[in-house]
Amino acid sequence: MNNRRTAVAAALALGLAALVTACGPDDPAPAPAAAPPAATTAAPASPAPTASAAPTATPATPTTPAPTASEAVKPCHQDPAQPETVKLDSATTGGGVTKVNLTPVSCTYKVSNEEAVAYTPTGDAASYVLAKNAVVQVIEFSGKGTKERTITPTELPTYKLASTPYFTIHRDAQGKVTAMKEIYHP
Repeated sequence: MNNRRTAVAAALALGLAALVTACGPDDPAPAPAAAPPAATTAAPASPAPTASAAPTATPATPTTPAPTASEAVKPCHQDPAQPETVKLDSATTGGGVTKVNLTPVSCTYKVSNEEAVAYTPTGDAASYVLAKNAVVQVIEFSGKGTKERTITPTELPTYKLASTPYFTIHRDAQGKVTAMKEIYHP
């Protein structure tokens, strides 16, 4: 009975992650928007006493943030349950146990081009055991587009990933991976 509840909870968490990923977080968008207006209000306040310096300072200030805004990066979406973003280096099965070698990564994308995603390693690779009832969701391509498919932990070592080797994972208190979801970038 507990295994069923755990599997249902993991499936609900992954569904919530998909919903949050599709909708996007509310917090990161206002923060970058708030920074440029603060700089804009600070620039006119300084040149106000000198009328001749105001036209020179005002164009220089917007010129500097403009390239930064087009090259600005944001962190990729995370679900509320705070999964870890990792790169799947390898997976093996032996003695009824599936082990995965994962490298923790941070994910960012350019605001001007959401398809320009960059992954940066944030730590050393480590080996983790997949829980027997772990939910592993991968991306498959078909003539109708992409779809998610759930595979068993024992299928992962021989499964050929269609998209990227990047996943979000959830771990239990013992450190076992209870859920893995492949990240898809168009």
